[in-house]
Amino acid sequence: MRSYIALIDDEGGKGFGVVFPDLPGCVTEGDTLDEAVDRAREALSLYAAEAAARGYGMAEPRPIEALRADPEFRRSLKNALLVAVPLAAGLGERERVNVMLDKILLSEIDAAAAKAGTTRSGFLEIAARDRIVRNREAGKVKTAARPKPVNTVRRRSLNRLEQTRPRGAKRRVT
Repeated sequence: MRSYIALIDDEGGKGFGVVFPDLPGCVTEGDTLDEAVDRAREALSLYAAEAAARGYGMAEPRPIEALRADPEFRRSLKNALLVAVPLAAGLGERERVNVMLDKILLSEIDAAAAKAGTTRSGFLEIAARDRIVRNREAGKVKTAARPKPVNTVRRRSLNRLEQTRPRGAKRRVT
C-alpha cells in the first residue's frame, strides 16, 4: 500500500492545515490534530478517486530523502508535523452492484456526496476504503485472500469423488 507524506501545520489555535507535497491541490484541515489526520486520509482518497474518474495517474510518492532535498519542502517542514498517510489499495476496474439501503441513510449519503462534490457511488467507495484502512491499521481486518479459480475447485471435488467411487464404475461429469 502506497503512503504519501502529509505536512500538518498548527495554524495558531485556529486548527491544523494539511498539505501533500507530492499532490498539488490536495489539502484539508481539521480542528484537532486527530481530525486533521482523519481528514488527510479522506482528502487523499477523494484525490485518488477524482484522478481515477478523470483518467489521470497518481504521482508516485517521493522517498523522504528526495523530499528533504526539496528546498520548498524544507521551508514548510520547519513548523509542521510529518505524517505518512496510506492510500487504500484497489483503484482498479469498476463493477456495477445493486445495494439496498435505508431511505433516510440514502438521503444523508446523497447530501454528504453533494457537499463533497462527488457522486453517490464515489462517496460510498471512499467511505468503504477509509473504513478498510482504519480497520487494517487497528489490526481488525487482514487483506482478503483471493478465491481459488472455479476450475481448480471443481477438479479437486471430482478427484475426491473419484476416490470414493467403487472400482470399475465410470465417472459421470455434469
